[in-house]
Amino acid sequence: MAVEAMASDRPDAGIVVAVAEENRAILRRMRRTRSRSCDGQTVWLGDIAQKRVALVRSGMGTTRAETAARALLAALAPRTIMALGFCVGISEWVGPADVVVAEYVVDWPDFPGETDHDTARAILQPDPALLDAARRLAEPPDDPEARPRRVRATVGGILSVDHLVQTTAVKGYHGPRAARCRAIDMESAGVGRAATESGVPWIAIRAVTDTLEEDLPLSFEAFMTGSGDVSRTRVLAAALRQPGLTPALVRLARQSLRAAANLARFAEELLAAT
Repeated sequence: MAVEAMASDRPDAGIVVAVAEENRAILRRMRRTRSRSCDGQTVWLGDIAQKRVALVRSGMGTTRAETAARALLAALAPRTIMALGFCVGISEWVGPADVVVAEYVVDWPDFPGETDHDTARAILQPDPALLDAARRLAEPPDDPEARPRRVRATVGGILSVDHLVQTTAVKGYHGPRAARCRAIDMESAGVGRAATESGVPWIAIRAVTDTLEEDLPLSFEAFMTGSGDVSRTRVLAAALRQPGLTPALVRLARQSLRAAANLARFAEELLAAT
């Protein structure tokens, strides 16, 4: 659809998320929500903090995120782009449900042992003005009597890879080559590439679902759907077959819900501040 035809609907911000939990958390913050189809994907349009936003769920992975971001940019021409979603914490500075604002994104697609080239594809820089605004929200208030932040947030590098990072061993592998990175995700590089090439200001904000010391209870790649999400029905069936997994799955679900809520709250605060 031509950008000219969409001028009256041009959003202040385009938001790309990957999975259903992230999407629901953002939708809870939206007002006057409506949906439309954009290149075969559902886009939710509405208001957050009195800003017009367009939300799309890409599915997990760099390629899906980049494809969704490019489609959003081509169809609706948002003034800014936000890559929002979950991440893995790989620093002692972050804990479950903490928000991580990307100071930069290291695009490093290779899985351990996949290639002989142990180098980053690119280092992507978010928009300085958006980053400064997010940094002010993440830093503790100067006034000791000021109300503490409702969301614990930090600023640092994000390592963006093409595969699920599920075990402490793989997290440990990534750690040495992720100097000064606070977290790992799978989508920020794709969104950052699309926005950078289009000349659109962007920022990546993630929320921690699991930390450096935690293994995921299942190999979730085995439960992926064709759209890049995780099949909750199949995960539940696996839990019923292996009841010993239930405590770890419940803990992960709770951490994910807290992470999604904190992510949406921080994004709303950032939209209000910019």
